[in-house]
Amino acid sequence: MEHLLREPRAELARYKVMTVRVSGKQIDLGTSLRGLAREKLQGAIAKHFDGDADINAVFSHDGPFTRVDCTAHLFSGAVLKAEGEGKDAHIAFDAVLSHLEKQVRRYKRRLKNHHERASVRDLDGSKSDLDGSK
Repeated sequence: MEHLLREPRAELARYKVMTVRVSGKQIDLGTSLRGLAREKLQGAIAKHFDGDADINAVFSHDGPFTRVDCTAHLFSGAVLKAEGEGKDAHIAFDAVLSHLEKQVRRYKRRLKNHHERASVRDLDGSKSDLDGSK
């Protein structure tokens, strides 16, 4: 019985905590929009990273439009910024989300080692791949 109680704690200790803060500047956000924004931002980052980010999203009015500014601080050191504008808060947030997801994909692609299967020369001068095939 003790083994079952210890395992979830060890499982949780491996993951870092993702902090998502959704706020409004001179605007009242409903719980529905706040929850939707938090859920989608967590999903966008967690798809590529193990919940290791601090995300801030700020909704504000910009003339007749609603503006959303989003900043994601990844624990790897990268800072991703996105902004969007729309006629209502949902349209502006969708623009920010698509821009942020694109940045996360590009950053993840940059982190990958694309030279993993690169060909190397053996000592005898023949060319072979790292996976052992010639």
